[in-house]
Amino acid sequence: MRSGEREFIEQLVTAAAENGLPRTAARLLGHLLLAEGPLSLDQLAEQTGMSKASVSLNARWLEQFGVVQRLASVGDRRDYYRIIEEPWEWIFTLAERRMKRMHGALAAGCELLPPEAEVGRRRVSAWRRFYAFFLDDLSRVWERWQAYQAREAGEAATAASTDPLEHEGRRAARP
Repeated sequence: MRSGEREFIEQLVTAAAENGLPRTAARLLGHLLLAEGPLSLDQLAEQTGMSKASVSLNARWLEQFGVVQRLASVGDRRDYYRIIEEPWEWIFTLAERRMKRMHGALAAGCELLPPEAEVGRRRVSAWRRFYAFFLDDLSRVWERWQAYQAREAGEAATAASTDPLEHEGRRAARP
């Protein structure tokens, strides 16, 4: 590993574990984020120090989460894994789905709890309002993210274009 890569992976593992991601899945994610191409199960096991069974289990978990893609090669029975470059929409959709499910359960609790369960009704109602507030703003967050990405892409394209004739709508002949 190059300088800083191991430290980055360990910081990612710590942060991801604090957010509920299994440490082994976070370690695998770190290695795949840094990989220059798809890696086989054997390569991932060797790089991470994890068993092939653990790599396989966690790779499938990351695949279901929408951040890793499993690839097959013609004539090769091995599976290869790579990071999905821009999984944002899937991650966003998954988070939204989870929040809606929680909001629905809390809303049902508001209806189901008897009036004499005052403390529980008050708490469940407060939680439901929090999730309702979050969900209300979620679509605007996605729209802001898309606008931000478009702005960043435009700035990158402008910065990459150093050919003065491109700005006039003509391209200079390149050797």
